[in-house]
Amino acid sequence: KHAILMQSAMKDQFAFARYEDIAREPRNETRKILKALDLEDQINMDNNGEDDQNQRNADDIWSPEKNSISLINKWKQSLNIKQIKLIETQCLEALTTMEYPLLGISLAEN
Repeated sequence: KHAILMQSAMKDQFAFARYEDIAREPRNETRKILKALDLEDQINMDNNGEDDQNQRNADDIWSPEKNSISLINKWKQSLNIKQIKLIETQCLEALTTMEYPLLGISLAEN
């Protein structure tokens, strides 16, 4: 709830980012965040004359294959349906605003 209120009150200083999106496309999602916060010109994410080793290290940082993607849905295997329902009930507004699929409850239940 607080994040939703902050987003509307501080549009130029606040940006939503979903972990799943960042894990899937780290470089592109970071660019979107920087653009939303009007910081894209202040932070250079591209290689400008760096040597090959530094560029390889930078590419590793942005790689979606560093296992972040495997963690996206790991929580689904760790929680039981009662725990999922509790979290979804308490966070319903944020989950629906950020377009997360609901697993434990249906919108008709609320």
